[in-house]
Amino acid sequence: MIPGKADPLDEGQEMMTLAGTKRTAGTPYASPTKAAASAKRSRTQYDYCDEEDLESLHEDQWSADWDSGSEMSIDGDDERDSLKDRFLTSPRGSKSYEEARRTEESRTLPPAANVHRRFGSKSSERIYCVGCACSKLEHQCNAPSCGCEGGVSCRNPLNNLDLGALFGQDPVSLHPCFTTWAVSQNIAKLERQPLFDLILEKAFLMEEFHDYVSEPYLEWRAKWDRVPVSERDSGTGLFLKQELLRLGLTSREGQLVFYSFCRRDGWQETEHCWHCRICSDCMEWREWHCERCNQCSYGLSLPCETCGREKDRYGQPELNELSDDDSIYQW
Repeated sequence: MIPGKADPLDEGQEMMTLAGTKRTAGTPYASPTKAAASAKRSRTQYDYCDEEDLESLHEDQWSADWDSGSEMSIDGDDERDSLKDRFLTSPRGSKSYEEARRTEESRTLPPAANVHRRFGSKSSERIYCVGCACSKLEHQCNAPSCGCEGGVSCRNPLNNLDLGALFGQDPVSLHPCFTTWAVSQNIAKLERQPLFDLILEKAFLMEEFHDYVSEPYLEWRAKWDRVPVSERDSGTGLFLKQELLRLGLTSREGQLVFYSFCRRDGWQETEHCWHCRICSDCMEWREWHCERCNQCSYGLSLPCETCGREKDRYGQPELNELSDDDSIYQW
């Protein structure tokens, strides 16, 4: 050996150490594991097999930990498992923003202070009177014309609404968003005061609407503020409570606003938002209901996102129009 010059044999041994040790075909193959990662095993020291060995190895000889798609990257395996754990433990998974916006929340009524809105859709196939047009449209049953004939077999929950106490004695047409919400309430009777407190809580947001939209509310508010607190449960105060309930929970000709139980900010402009009876959710004005898919799709001039069906006509569907049979819609 020449002094000052490395021995070729030693260099060869050093290269074998860095590259790994060739295993025989009968020896099970072992790849890096998380146990090795926790022990900070060197990335440059691992066992390998060449093509000759792969041909002779059986599937059951591979180590059970050889499931990484990161090509020997230990950190890649850990990152993948970490993301998987976060996905499984997340309450919403990988939902889009629009789906998250419609997240279902439970609500109870009363007391009024604890009343919350029903954010999100909740499709239902409840039929309280079989073959009844009233229940299909989620309205009170009209005994003379309904199949239930007003008997004890009728389980329509909207029959529990005292419309006179809520809205006064004048006939009203209930807004579909309100009827959808009322059907989902598991209480014997909806009281006027909790409903009034609920929609009054967000009424100030109407001041941010266009002037022509907020004007009816501002007029109502001016009258309400002039009523003494001690007189707000009777006389003029009671009339004004019913007036605000009619403003938010009923459908009227030329209606500009309504109270949405599906949106966090409550009050909505009718030109920007509408309620789909079938989907049981409030939609943007750009959305329309596809009868073939039985769900709403985005884009008034666009085909259905699911089935490709073209919309029958351009424009916002008039879901609040009264039918020829006013007894179904009005009381």
